[in-house]
Amino acid sequence: MIRIKTRSTTVNSQKDSTQLPEEVILDQEHGLIRIKSIGDVPTSEWRKSMEKVLELKEKHRINRLLIDSKEQLSTSGYSEIFEFAKWFPKDIKLALLVEDATGGRVLSTEPKQRFLEAIGLQENIDVKSFVDEEEAMSWLGNQ
Repeated sequence: MIRIKTRSTTVNSQKDSTQLPEEVILDQEHGLIRIKSIGDVPTSEWRKSMEKVLELKEKHRINRLLIDSKEQLSTSGYSEIFEFAKWFPKDIKLALLVEDATGGRVLSTEPKQRFLEAIGLQENIDVKSFVDEEEAMSWLGNQ
């Protein structure tokens, strides 16, 4: 696997300034690209990661993407997510791995990820949300 990290500096009300990664990984074994989002990740960081994804997509001819947002604590507002979905490439099959919000976890971006899925479907993006990684991998494997 090839790992590429992008970093953002965010200001947290409890801490001064923290660098939080969003990691882009080329998973050649499974024929897909992964993004691992941790902490506070605004859509501006999603776009930076997507630049890396597009580079890997062209170089390796892989158009399947798994975004793991289970450890993502916050992201941008719904209007920015709406704009991101409109911008998202139509030729990438996207699986969103989300936290199961029924578990009572307070800090979860699951509702916003599901909003991204809904808007993506309206924009003719092949996108689906999953709680289980195996289900997401199986869905991505079906061309």
